[in-house]
Amino acid sequence: MPPFEIAPGITGFSHVSAPPLPETDPSDRRRAAHAAARALGGQVAEELEPPMASYAAFRIERRERGGSIGLALHRAHRLAARIAWTPERPIAGDLLLAFEEPEPALSAALDATLWTLPPRAALEATPDPAALAALPAWERAQIAHWRPETLGALIFNRWD
Repeated sequence: MPPFEIAPGITGFSHVSAPPLPETDPSDRRRAAHAAARALGGQVAEELEPPMASYAAFRIERRERGGSIGLALHRAHRLAARIAWTPERPIAGDLLLAFEEPEPALSAALDATLWTLPPRAALEATPDPAALAALPAWERAQIAHWRPETLGALIFNRWD
């Protein structure tokens, strides 16, 4: 089982018969991204809300160590992911995110802002059918249609 709840709406799919998806407050997402940036000795350099995505993405530039890292914050649930963000791999054009292992300082900063940051291995794991059983039938049907290979792709996605 993953280290977080697989709750209805976690995939970003919706259905006419279902209540609207919950929405994390954009200001809470920004606050968490800025806390993460401070913890890493950096600053938020860019924020993207890719269309049809279940997440908002933030590029954090590190002042001390140089380079950039990416942070994805789910729009409906307080889940985060450390993602690759390089000039060769801009998030805006990606359909699949490349997950990276989060630094302890990043995990602590997000934990303090009440966001769950799973380890890379949890996001790269194959979705467990038993964990998905709690989802409504229409959401499981969409999962069967799109066939995400990892739990991370199931949660942090851009379905059309």
